[in-house]
Amino acid sequence: MKSTFIKFVIPFILIALIILPSSAKALITKTSIRYTQLDKEKKCNNFNNNAITSCFNLGIKGGMIDGTQEKNTNLAFSVAGGCGEVESPNYCAGYIKGYSQSYGHIPNVKEYAEIVKKAAINKAQAHGASRPSKIICNASSTFCSIYQSTYEKEFPTNAPYYAGHAAGEQYANHVLDTCHQPKHRHIPSGHSKAWQTGYSQGYADSISEAQNDDGSYGSHRCHF
Repeated sequence: MKSTFIKFVIPFILIALIILPSSAKALITKTSIRYTQLDKEKKCNNFNNNAITSCFNLGIKGGMIDGTQEKNTNLAFSVAGGCGEVESPNYCAGYIKGYSQSYGHIPNVKEYAEIVKKAAINKAQAHGASRPSKIICNASSTFCSIYQSTYEKEFPTNAPYYAGHAAGEQYANHVLDTCHQPKHRHIPSGHSKAWQTGYSQGYADSISEAQNDDGSYGSHRCHF
């Protein structure tokens, strides 16, 4: 019985693999996550783009995988998903190159600049109020010039907001620990409007995320 079942089923599996679209095969067998992870864990070389394990070369590999998959599944050209908050600038530079080449679409000067600016803005916003000690970027003079200038401009704009957001989260944690929520929430004075906006949003986000299924909040099951 078992032998008959195998003889009957295997041919259909083989046929399915033969007629399966190439895009689906790519999605099943390939992923760029491992390259992103190596970059995130700083296990790639950020100082030598000619090294086999350079972050730039890993970015190219990751970009080629994602670009091929998305082209085969008829998705619109979009680099943003693989280059932003957690990836290093050098990885991003390689990712853009690999993605564009595999997709068969080389961005013009204006489009390229917008892609790089978006990546830098995402990085600046992700760091919040905690600025990295140094951004390493030596992938190319064009990429690094656009990336660095955009990041330097964006970071001070967003830093006050995220500093306030962190303070709001901290206050929300205090409220959840004590189960005491003032009727009128006090927003500390002496800060910029961006900081105060971030404070209010950080508090609201934390309280909302702490809501339980029964309508209470936090591990102490607070009721406000």
